[in-house]
Amino acid sequence: MENKQNLSETEYFLKTLNECCEKFPDFILNCIDKVMVFFELILRQSYEILICESCPTQKISAIRCIHESFRFFLTAYKKNVFPETIHFNACFMDLLDSDHLPMETLFNCCLSIVYSHIKNKSTLECWKMCLDKLSTRSDLIKLGFCVAILNTFTGEELRMIEPGSEKSICSNLYDIIMEASNRNLNDSSIIISSSRV
Repeated sequence: MENKQNLSETEYFLKTLNECCEKFPDFILNCIDKVMVFFELILRQSYEILICESCPTQKISAIRCIHESFRFFLTAYKKNVFPETIHFNACFMDLLDSDHLPMETLFNCCLSIVYSHIKNKSTLECWKMCLDKLSTRSDLIKLGFCVAILNTFTGEELRMIEPGSEKSICSNLYDIIMEASNRNLNDSSIIISSSRV
Protein backbone atom coordinates (compact mmCIF):
# COMPACT_ATOMS: atom_id res chain seq x y z
CA MET A 1 0.00 0.00 0.00
CA GLU A 2 2.87 2.35 -0.54
CA ASN A 3 1.61 4.06 -3.66
CA LYS A 4 -1.67 5.28 -5.07
CA GLN A 5 -2.02 2.28 -7.38
CA ASN A 6 -1.84 -0.14 -4.46
CA LEU A 7 -4.39 1.91 -2.51
CA SER A 8 -6.73 1.86 -5.50
CA GLU A 9 -6.31 -1.89 -5.82
CA THR A 10 -6.95 -2.29 -2.10
CA GLU A 11 -10.09 -0.17 -2.31
CA TYR A 12 -11.36 -2.30 -5.21
CA PHE A 13 -10.52 -5.48 -3.32
CA LEU A 14 -12.43 -4.24 -0.25
CA LYS A 15 -15.48 -3.47 -2.40
CA THR A 16 -15.28 -6.98 -3.85
CA LEU A 17 -14.84 -8.47 -0.38
CA ASN A 18 -17.93 -6.58 0.79
CA GLU A 19 -19.99 -7.87 -2.15
CA CYS A 20 -18.79 -11.43 -1.48
CA CYS A 21 -19.78 -11.05 2.15
CA GLU A 22 -23.26 -9.89 1.15
CA LYS A 23 -23.80 -12.72 -1.33
CA PHE A 24 -21.63 -15.52 0.06
CA PRO A 25 -21.27 -15.04 3.82
CA ASP A 26 -20.38 -18.72 4.35
CA PHE A 27 -17.38 -18.33 2.06
CA ILE A 28 -16.14 -15.37 4.10
CA LEU A 29 -16.84 -17.27 7.32
CA ASN A 30 -14.54 -20.08 6.16
CA CYS A 31 -11.59 -17.70 5.82
CA ILE A 32 -12.53 -15.10 8.43
CA ASP A 33 -9.21 -15.32 10.30
CA LYS A 34 -7.25 -14.29 7.20
CA VAL A 35 -9.83 -11.65 6.33
CA MET A 36 -9.57 -10.16 9.84
CA VAL A 37 -5.78 -9.93 9.60
CA PHE A 38 -6.07 -8.23 6.20
CA PHE A 39 -8.81 -5.91 7.48
CA GLU A 40 -6.80 -4.72 10.46
CA LEU A 41 -3.65 -4.34 8.36
CA ILE A 42 -5.49 -2.12 5.86
CA LEU A 43 -6.99 0.03 8.61
CA ARG A 44 -3.61 0.47 10.33
CA GLN A 45 -1.75 1.26 7.10
CA SER A 46 -4.42 3.71 5.99
CA TYR A 47 -4.34 5.37 9.41
CA GLU A 48 -0.55 5.76 9.13
CA ILE A 49 -0.98 7.48 5.77
CA LEU A 50 -3.52 9.87 7.31
CA ILE A 51 -1.36 10.93 10.23
CA CYS A 52 1.93 11.11 8.33
CA GLU A 53 2.94 13.80 5.91
CA SER A 54 1.43 12.20 2.84
CA CYS A 55 0.33 13.90 -0.34
CA PRO A 56 -3.38 14.80 -0.59
CA THR A 57 -4.12 12.14 -3.21
CA GLN A 58 -2.65 9.46 -0.97
CA LYS A 59 -4.75 10.68 1.94
CA ILE A 60 -7.90 10.61 -0.20
CA SER A 61 -7.10 7.05 -1.29
CA ALA A 62 -6.47 6.06 2.34
CA ILE A 63 -9.82 7.56 3.36
CA ARG A 64 -11.54 5.57 0.61
CA CYS A 65 -9.88 2.38 1.87
CA ILE A 66 -11.01 3.15 5.42
CA HIS A 67 -14.53 3.85 4.22
CA GLU A 68 -14.70 0.56 2.29
CA SER A 69 -13.22 -1.24 5.31
CA PHE A 70 -16.03 0.04 7.52
CA ARG A 71 -18.62 -0.91 4.91
CA PHE A 72 -17.17 -4.43 4.90
CA PHE A 73 -17.12 -4.56 8.71
CA LEU A 74 -20.77 -3.51 8.97
CA THR A 75 -21.83 -6.04 6.32
CA ALA A 76 -19.82 -8.82 7.97
CA TYR A 77 -21.32 -7.94 11.34
CA LYS A 78 -24.87 -8.05 9.96
CA LYS A 79 -24.15 -11.37 8.24
CA ASN A 80 -22.75 -12.70 11.53
CA VAL A 81 -19.43 -13.90 10.12
CA PHE A 82 -17.19 -12.49 12.84
CA PRO A 83 -16.14 -14.63 15.81
CA GLU A 84 -17.47 -13.83 19.28
CA THR A 85 -14.58 -11.56 20.18
CA ILE A 86 -13.48 -8.82 17.86
CA HIS A 87 -10.26 -6.98 18.61
CA PHE A 88 -10.61 -3.94 16.37
CA ASN A 89 -11.70 -1.38 18.96
CA ALA A 90 -8.23 0.09 19.52
CA CYS A 91 -7.86 0.52 15.77
CA PHE A 92 -11.33 2.08 15.48
CA MET A 93 -10.60 4.48 18.35
CA ASP A 94 -7.32 5.54 16.69
CA LEU A 95 -9.27 6.38 13.55
CA LEU A 96 -11.74 8.45 15.58
CA ASP A 97 -8.81 10.55 16.79
CA SER A 98 -7.83 11.32 13.21
CA ASP A 99 -9.21 14.64 12.02
CA HIS A 100 -9.20 13.52 8.40
CA LEU A 101 -12.29 11.31 8.16
CA PRO A 102 -15.33 12.63 6.31
CA MET A 103 -18.64 12.66 8.20
CA GLU A 104 -20.11 9.46 6.71
CA THR A 105 -16.92 7.49 7.36
CA LEU A 106 -16.74 8.90 10.88
CA PHE A 107 -20.33 7.82 11.53
CA ASN A 108 -19.55 4.32 10.16
CA CYS A 109 -16.58 4.21 12.53
CA CYS A 110 -18.85 5.04 15.49
CA LEU A 111 -21.37 2.43 14.34
CA SER A 112 -18.59 -0.17 14.07
CA ILE A 113 -17.45 0.62 17.62
CA VAL A 114 -20.97 0.23 18.99
CA TYR A 115 -21.51 -3.00 17.01
CA SER A 116 -18.28 -4.50 18.28
CA HIS A 117 -19.14 -3.62 21.90
CA ILE A 118 -22.76 -4.76 21.80
CA LYS A 119 -21.60 -8.14 20.48
CA ASN A 120 -20.15 -9.15 23.85
CA LYS A 121 -21.52 -6.65 26.38
CA SER A 122 -24.94 -5.89 27.79
CA THR A 123 -26.88 -2.88 26.54
CA LEU A 124 -26.15 -0.88 29.69
CA GLU A 125 -22.44 -1.78 29.55
CA CYS A 126 -22.32 -0.67 25.92
CA TRP A 127 -24.17 2.55 26.82
CA LYS A 128 -21.72 3.24 29.67
CA MET A 129 -18.77 2.66 27.32
CA CYS A 130 -20.29 5.11 24.83
CA LEU A 131 -20.82 7.72 27.55
CA ASP A 132 -17.21 7.30 28.67
CA LYS A 133 -16.01 7.73 25.07
CA LEU A 134 -18.30 10.71 24.51
CA SER A 135 -17.09 12.79 27.42
CA THR A 136 -13.84 13.88 25.77
CA ARG A 137 -14.82 13.79 22.09
CA SER A 138 -15.82 16.48 19.63
CA ASP A 139 -19.48 17.23 19.08
CA LEU A 140 -19.38 15.59 15.64
CA ILE A 141 -18.14 12.34 17.18
CA LYS A 142 -20.79 12.60 19.91
CA LEU A 143 -23.44 12.86 17.22
CA GLY A 144 -21.87 9.90 15.42
CA PHE A 145 -22.21 7.80 18.55
CA CYS A 146 -25.81 8.97 18.98
CA VAL A 147 -26.64 7.84 15.44
CA ALA A 148 -24.86 4.54 16.07
CA ILE A 149 -26.79 3.89 19.27
CA LEU A 150 -30.11 4.79 17.68
CA ASN A 151 -29.35 2.40 14.81
CA THR A 152 -28.20 -0.42 17.09
CA PHE A 153 -30.33 -0.44 20.22
CA THR A 154 -33.93 -1.65 20.12
CA GLY A 155 -36.82 0.56 21.20
CA GLU A 156 -37.01 -1.37 24.45
CA GLU A 157 -33.29 -0.88 25.08
CA LEU A 158 -33.58 2.86 24.39
CA ARG A 159 -36.29 3.09 27.05
CA MET A 160 -34.03 1.46 29.66
CA ILE A 161 -33.33 3.68 32.65
CA GLU A 162 -29.66 4.32 33.28
CA PRO A 163 -28.84 3.40 36.90
CA GLY A 164 -28.16 6.50 38.95
CA SER A 165 -29.56 9.02 36.48
CA GLU A 166 -33.28 8.16 36.50
CA LYS A 167 -33.34 9.01 32.78
CA SER A 168 -33.81 6.69 29.85
CA ILE A 169 -31.04 6.13 27.33
CA CYS A 170 -33.24 7.85 24.73
CA SER A 171 -33.67 10.90 26.96
CA ASN A 172 -29.91 11.09 27.53
CA LEU A 173 -29.33 10.85 23.76
CA TYR A 174 -31.76 13.71 23.20
CA ASP A 175 -29.87 15.87 25.72
CA ILE A 176 -26.51 15.10 24.05
CA ILE A 177 -27.89 15.95 20.60
CA MET A 178 -29.48 19.21 21.75
CA GLU A 179 -26.36 20.32 23.66
CA ALA A 180 -24.14 19.64 20.63
CA SER A 181 -26.56 21.47 18.33
CA ASN A 182 -26.87 24.49 20.61
CA ARG A 183 -23.08 24.81 20.96
CA ASN A 184 -22.59 24.78 17.19
CA LEU A 185 -25.40 26.82 15.65
CA ASN A 186 -23.13 28.07 12.84
CA ASP A 187 -21.36 24.79 12.05
CA SER A 188 -22.97 23.20 9.00
CA SER A 189 -21.46 19.76 9.73
CA ILE A 190 -23.04 19.72 13.18
CA ILE A 191 -26.38 20.99 11.86
CA ILE A 192 -26.45 18.30 9.17
CA SER A 193 -25.36 15.65 11.68
CA SER A 194 -28.02 16.72 14.16
CA SER A 195 -30.69 16.55 11.49
CA ARG A 196 -29.54 13.01 10.56
CA VAL A 197 -30.10 11.94 14.15
